[in-house]
Amino acid sequence: MINTTINFFSKAWNGKQSLPIAFFALYYLPRLFILVIVFSISQIFYPEFYSFKDMAEFSSRFTVLSRTVVAVLLPYTLFTAICVWRCAVNSSQIWLILSRIAVVMSVILSTIDVIATIMHFLR
Repeated sequence: MINTTINFFSKAWNGKQSLPIAFFALYYLPRLFILVIVFSISQIFYPEFYSFKDMAEFSSRFTVLSRTVVAVLLPYTLFTAICVWRCAVNSSQIWLILSRIAVVMSVILSTIDVIATIMHFLR
């Protein structure tokens, strides 16, 4: 089991995995799953977090939580972005371009969220 997992990540890191597998199974779905789990756990253990008087208060709290989660996921995002970038050559030209645009945009937005989170906690 461990060797299979290591082999899977190794193939992705070296660009030998197919693009759909690298993008969805490694990049997109695990990040989505982690976000859903974190928000579900936060709702269970911190229900007061979701009790808000107005939409502005909810938006502020939600933004801080989501940016913090993105900051924690940044190393995984960078690792999988590199994997997807390298695996993109295993597809047609249009999917290569689209996957690389998606990865670049995601890394830029994640970096902005990390900076915004740091700035928020420094206030």
